[in-house]
Amino acid sequence: MQKKTYKVLATVTARGGSKRIPKKSIVPLLGKPSIIYVIEALKKAKRITRLIVDTDDAEIADIGRKAGTEIPFMRPAYLATDTTPHIAVLKYELDFLKEKEGYAPDAVVLVQPTSPLVSSEEIDKCIELLFKENLDSVESVFEVPTHFHPFAQRVIDTERYTHFLFQKERTESKRTGIKPTTYAMGNVYCFRPSNLKEYGTIQGEKSKSVIIERRTAVDIDELFDVEIAETVLKNLA
Repeated sequence: MQKKTYKVLATVTARGGSKRIPKKSIVPLLGKPSIIYVIEALKKAKRITRLIVDTDDAEIADIGRKAGTEIPFMRPAYLATDTTPHIAVLKYELDFLKEKEGYAPDAVVLVQPTSPLVSSEEIDKCIELLFKENLDSVESVFEVPTHFHPFAQRVIDTERYTHFLFQKERTESKRTGIKPTTYAMGNVYCFRPSNLKEYGTIQGEKSKSVIIERRTAVDIDELFDVEIAETVLKNLA
């Protein structure tokens, strides 16, 4: 029986403005813009059928075009602020493609341009799980190291005393055992477009995760992240 071919849209949302690192979407990593690593991973993914860069910035758009991605529109300025929710950006994008082209994907893969270590294998795993189990969404996560577990975290009160954040649960866990926790970096989200209108969220109701390697879960937000990313990239070379 022939496997059904789904229309899977990959979108890299790359806003031009950023505070800590100017234009962090294209910050150089070993001489190559961060977004290029992401585009290369998406182009290698077997389940992606269309790839676009969603940006308000001319320089980012030019880099995207030269890398072989589509730039079907320039994002309006009102959707490119520090407080613009991702869901508003995605709604605009999908509505534009539907109205201008009659294009409606079966699934959308959202990858941040600041996730240069994302792999094509991780992307395909998320897509395959979405369709195999008929889910609303799938996101990539990594296991939180034991020393960063919520039960190990402390808070400082107004008198500067420290207390465990979850003292009761921590005490009980000594008897029942600590359950592993995961953290979503937000570097890969695979979801049904209908979630945005039906649930008002990317996740929807039926959502599962794909556990990824810690070394690929890097998000460029400050200069220290750049150092980490470049170190890993050197080791992979």
